[in-house]
Amino acid sequence: MTADKPSPTMDPIQRESIERKLSLRNMCSVKLTNMPKRYNYTAVVELAPDMTACRILYDSVSRRPKNHCYLEFPSNEVAIKCVTKLNNTEFLGKKIQASIGADLSENAGDYIPLSILLYNLHWKTSKGEIAKHFPTSKSIDIIAKTKKGSVDKRQSIVAKLTFNTIDEVITSVDEKQGCIIHGRRISVHFCPKQSKGKVVGLTVYGLKKDTTEAEVRAIFPQANKVDLFPLGGFAVLHYDLFEDCKLDRKNALGAEMKGRKLRILYKYHTEEKKDQKAKAQAGETSGIRTSLIFVKNLGRNATEEQVAALFPNTRIVSMPKKGKACRGYAIIDCRSVISAIRFLAKPQTLDGRKLSIEPASVKKSKMKPITTTTSV
Repeated sequence: MTADKPSPTMDPIQRESIERKLSLRNMCSVKLTNMPKRYNYTAVVELAPDMTACRILYDSVSRRPKNHCYLEFPSNEVAIKCVTKLNNTEFLGKKIQASIGADLSENAGDYIPLSILLYNLHWKTSKGEIAKHFPTSKSIDIIAKTKKGSVDKRQSIVAKLTFNTIDEVITSVDEKQGCIIHGRRISVHFCPKQSKGKVVGLTVYGLKKDTTEAEVRAIFPQANKVDLFPLGGFAVLHYDLFEDCKLDRKNALGAEMKGRKLRILYKYHTEEKKDQKAKAQAGETSGIRTSLIFVKNLGRNATEEQVAALFPNTRIVSMPKKGKACRGYAIIDCRSVISAIRFLAKPQTLDGRKLSIEPASVKKSKMKPITTTTSV
């Protein structure tokens, strides 16, 4: 076990290096949403053959790919070209959307100092194959989702590597990104911290639409409250005592209802989720955690090209017009929080008018976009 020793602290240079790499990874990544149900690594490679690596996330219950994934590229310019090429295109029968970003926190304190994660590993990958590419790693832990005692061959696996020093971690993320292991391009990331949450109940999957609360309580008699979701085919059970929750789950393992085998998972409640909500609300007012900026006081003759020239390497989310005249404002995605902060600190003028620049709130970013322009 390697978790007994306290984690070392990062010096300012290491912290700055990690946050710079996280910002760059966000700017050089493309998020694809509305993905079809049964896409896989091979299909993604055919879709974007010039990508460095990709992250395909899987649902813990269905074990199928989620409806979004991330493509990673060597530069922001290549990522922008990919967005232009793939946005609103057909992929396996569905129209997908593409946008810049990897949804990674750019705060070095949110990551475990001595660990990294390898995404998109083939399910047959061994520790020996990983060790050949990461010879300085101290330990290798392959995190494989299992089904009936064996690895589910439909999905990729993830490996967690531990190192002796923070510099080794930074070097591995920098140099090994996109390395090929077992025929796949591997995505190398800093390992995010995960806080253990408090168990507050159970989530039961595999229910039919006509399942009643009485039928659920017959299998889970200790539950204080049962919330049924017929369209989703699951129920959320609430408990006051963890012992009651644990007993119900133990007794119900392997149970069936109306010919369907039930899948029973603990439901967690973490303080981290509360913190994320609070940060999001604070970000709306202070602008500390948003990549969107709200530009006001544009002239009636202002054009998208002029605004794009003032804010390079950004995306114009919305710039409404009344007829052919600009309505005086634009919402711009700076692609990272750090870039947004830089633009907020730099005064800008256009056609002799001093522009007012402030963080865009969630409500403003959801306004109906009139135009969408990408500038390089």
